[in-house]
Amino acid sequence: MAQYAIERFVGVNAAAAADTVYKIWPLETKGKLSSVYFVPDAAATLHATNYVTLDFNIGGTTVATFNTAATSLVAGTEQALTISGVGTAIEVSFGDQLAFDYAHAAAGVQTEGTWVAVFDLIR
Repeated sequence: MAQYAIERFVGVNAAAAADTVYKIWPLETKGKLSSVYFVPDAAATLHATNYVTLDFNIGGTTVATFNTAATSLVAGTEQALTISGVGTAIEVSFGDQLAFDYAHAAAGVQTEGTWVAVFDLIR
């Protein structure tokens, strides 16, 4: 099965802040989300109250998430997000908006790295 990956680097996010980076699905061919991961440039240690939440959205709906409240980020290592969307919620068509969100709790965790979303191409 053919796949298409969308990649997006995110710069350092100030502590205790939230931000979103956007991409648009560029293909005429539809896609179905198969995986999303984040590769941090630096480690982020798990912490129950001072953590970062990473979300991936399709058309404004969160379909995958991860946070460092229970799991650390390891520099240079892919961290998969858990895909929660199903069916048509994880399908994309030409022009659909994709969003990579990150939000910090408490004082926040500096977050810099690369997002990757992989889609199976469907007809």
